[in-house]
Amino acid sequence: RQTWRSLEQVEFLLDCVVRNEGEPDIVQISGGEPTIHPEFFQILDAAKSRPIKHVMVNTNGIRIAQDEDFAKRLS
Repeated sequence: RQTWRSLEQVEFLLDCVVRNEGEPDIVQISGGEPTIHPEFFQILDAAKSRPIKHVMVNTNGIRIAQDEDFAKRLS
């Protein structure tokens, strides 16, 4: 059974990091395989909309290698 944190939960966590660190240098999106999360791009947009200097995605890269549209959307 697949379970994911909701977009609202992730946004809350991002807000906590920003509140605690001000302008975090790096936030890493990981845990399992983040690229299969049904709201992956909304999560990425949420992270990019906050004062975070660098957003990293910890992935095995399979979806990026196999899904050309997904890879294009990342750039």
